[in-house]
Amino acid sequence: MFVSPLRSIIAERVRRQTVSTTSIQSNTTPVDEPGDWNGGWNPAPTEVSLGNNGTAKKGYFFFTNTGIPQGCTIEVAYLKVTASSNQSGNLVKLTLVGADEDDPSKPTGSADAEGRDRTTATVSWDGVEPWTQNQVYQSPDISTIIQELVSRDGFASNNILLFVEDNGSTANAERRGHGPPGGPARAAQLYVKYTTAGEPPTPPEPPSDPDWWDPNEEGLSVWGAWKPKGAADQASSYTDLTGNGNTMVVGNAPGWDAVNGWTFDGVANYLDTGFTPSKDLDQTVLIQYTDHENAYVCMAGVESRPFVTTHRFYWQNKANNPGARTYVYHTSTGVAIAVARLAGSGNVGVSGTKHYWNGAQDAGDTATSGGADDFVDTFYLGCYNNKGAAAVFAVVYIQAIVIYDEELTEAQVGAVVTEMAAF
Repeated sequence: MFVSPLRSIIAERVRRQTVSTTSIQSNTTPVDEPGDWNGGWNPAPTEVSLGNNGTAKKGYFFFTNTGIPQGCTIEVAYLKVTASSNQSGNLVKLTLVGADEDDPSKPTGSADAEGRDRTTATVSWDGVEPWTQNQVYQSPDISTIIQELVSRDGFASNNILLFVEDNGSTANAERRGHGPPGGPARAAQLYVKYTTAGEPPTPPEPPSDPDWWDPNEEGLSVWGAWKPKGAADQASSYTDLTGNGNTMVVGNAPGWDAVNGWTFDGVANYLDTGFTPSKDLDQTVLIQYTDHENAYVCMAGVESRPFVTTHRFYWQNKANNPGARTYVYHTSTGVAIAVARLAGSGNVGVSGTKHYWNGAQDAGDTATSGGADDFVDTFYLGCYNNKGAAAVFAVVYIQAIVIYDEELTEAQVGAVVTEMAAF
């Protein structure tokens, strides 16, 4: 008969709730003591014998602190044993049975073990296959034994004593398993999966939508963030979600709906972000949009004068020239950052001197800083702010916009745009 050093118990819980929610948990507990007898009392042996090694063996696995709840429903249970040597041939036949007690103690000798009450339920493990050293082998399902134990009114959710006894193996037909010196990695295990009825769990908090502007929780220096798509109403769509208080200023209110966000008419609609760009380009602006018309228009931006040269920071669709790319002019030098055409849908952005299209930097596109003078005008949406006057209006639907007081890396831009694209 085999008794493995059961180093752990894995108890997996499937909690049957009053709603269709299943919770699975597991834990491991070192075995207090395995052992065998018949031919001498042999607790915690180096190598334990399963079956008949010239003598019909009897043995035990003593599990402590199992944590299996009284009255639960056992779905499946089995014993797993790691072979300590190669064993093949002959017929190995075993019987598994439990000590029918609320909270059994480990046996102190063969007489004590023989005298324990057994469960009515037993399980046969017949025709055990050949074993290969250090491979793991699993018994048949012993859920009927464990169910009988946990159904006892006084079951203590603590100890389980499992017996494995020879049941007619041929002479010298045995399988050997690692004893305690085999170490935890080769320990036998008792696996139990069960369900319990209970109150439905408290639902987790829904994902916090504001996290989209800092998805990796890096503490990005965000100036303001707005998400008109999915807002409760048009008035709340103007609220800065970061809590910084940068409410969008309505110049000429665009349309709004929860599916498309702000819908600019290309005639008079515009919003004022209140954000004044820095000449040093140490900012980032990202805009998620759809339905941009294919015309010579500006979706967003600002141009400040009077200066020796012009400060420009805007997106302009060059639809009057079918062969041309769309341009963003950024800073007093008039350097153009070439980007894909704005017509249609996507995510467009500038971070520092770099332009981004759908979260990826446009290769080779750069701008330069604007000299000694800062912008004095603010950044508009639905057109651009031409020295304090709304101009070159665009038909475009904007779902979200975020502005940072710092230049983001390409990886950071990509992470934010991924969140925005999922809206």
